[in-house]
Amino acid sequence: MKSKLFFVFVLLFVSITTMGQVDSLLTDKKGNLILPQRGDYAIGISTNPIFDYLGNMFSLDGSNSLRLSLLDGATLYGKYFTSAETAIRAKVLFNANFSDRLVPMTGERDFYTISESYYNINITLGYEKRKGTGRLQFSYGPELSVGTYLNKTNVTGVNYPPDSERITPLKVGARVFGGAEYFFMPKMSVGAEVGFGINGDIWSKSKMQQGWDYEERKVKNWSIGTDILGGQIVLLFHI
Repeated sequence: MKSKLFFVFVLLFVSITTMGQVDSLLTDKKGNLILPQRGDYAIGISTNPIFDYLGNMFSLDGSNSLRLSLLDGATLYGKYFTSAETAIRAKVLFNANFSDRLVPMTGERDFYTISESYYNINITLGYEKRKGTGRLQFSYGPELSVGTYLNKTNVTGVNYPPDSERITPLKVGARVFGGAEYFFMPKMSVGAEVGFGINGDIWSKSKMQQGWDYEERKVKNWSIGTDILGGQIVLLFHI
């Protein structure tokens, strides 16, 4: 985590102090254009799960796996450049997990089953302005997001009453962001960004069943603030 935050702050500080008009015709020694042009696309993925995986390699609890650390929580990025200094951007986050566990009943030979299912989907659209000097570019702008998630647990077994909980909200959010992007090769870059925003549930419902009693209630959850601790480090390919 500390290495991610240090990387974010260094890129933002250097890009702000050198910020100027984008040199869209910047080329390498072979004459290849380095920076994106009008009509170009960019696709990318957040590298935060990779940092988490590398960090857990040195942990003492051994809580590391290729599936959990490298794939879970990754955000997909897409951009369309309307000019060398502006772009329309989109982000997609999707997580899912489904599992069944058999648990022995105390003092009996029977088992009960715990079934768990979870998914989280979030889609973000935004507008990006860009300025910078050379290979180092600074970006900023607004974005809006919409998403939903499901969290469900069921317990079933012989002579065992069902016990379940389910939450399915519709989430919305608005955010302003600032970031830096360094082009280490023509049309290939690594970047970092942070932001400030508000998000919450505009529709949310919780269903709970304890034993044979059933309860349903509405849930409200809103938050506002910076997302520096969840700032993204992104690898992008421009085409």
